[in-house]
Amino acid sequence: THVTPRSICRSNWLAVIILMAAMSLIASVVTASAVTGSMGVKPILFVQERVGDPAHEPAGSLSRLVRLDPDGTLTILSEGMLNAAQPDVSFDGRTILFAGREHAADSWQIWRMALDGTSRQQLTDLPGDAREPIWLAPAAINSPTFDRRLPWISFVSTAAGVLDDRGREPLPNLYAMSLEETPDRGQIRWQTTYDLGGNGAPTVLRDGRILYSARQRGGWALMTISWAGENLNSFYGSH
Repeated sequence: THVTPRSICRSNWLAVIILMAAMSLIASVVTASAVTGSMGVKPILFVQERVGDPAHEPAGSLSRLVRLDPDGTLTILSEGMLNAAQPDVSFDGRTILFAGREHAADSWQIWRMALDGTSRQQLTDLPGDAREPIWLAPAAINSPTFDRRLPWISFVSTAAGVLDDRGREPLPNLYAMSLEETPDRGQIRWQTTYDLGGNGAPTVLRDGRILYSARQRGGWALMTISWAGENLNSFYGSH
């Protein structure tokens, strides 16, 4: 069984999401014309997938990011891109990280844009795919003062260009990357996991650790690690 943070209690999460969507729509009806000024009613961000023509595109390869506002308005945020998926909203609710590609020949890379779809920017240009981005808390690495906190993200990538331990497919591992340059090192990016079976589905816990899915000895386990790639520990499953 493939166990990931997103697949545990999947049915329960689905029920919660459906309930939240229903409550949001009900709230928009109740507040009627005053919805734009109401507090606590927020838009919903989701991924919409379309099955493509098998003769031209693999099934399910076309996807886009859509925002549903409380008044029922749908806005396509990734207009002009072939694929956009796996969004993660910043802590202040203003910026979206996502994985995407503009053309069929492109590899998946990490992008960001404003909540209204403007200011779209490609953040990575790696030789392999880069997907599943998540926001990390600001952190400083300028020893010894550690007084300059930078915004960081984490993502999964096959940039190393090697195959997994089965020799079947490119090996995905986690990376950390700063979103601002430092005076002495520029923009910083490093690999934070080095498992031979592959890692994915990262998410940030309340204490700042990253929880992710790791394939080990033919099975799957949940592991935790610091944002910088330290303090590796088993969370659940085989290890």
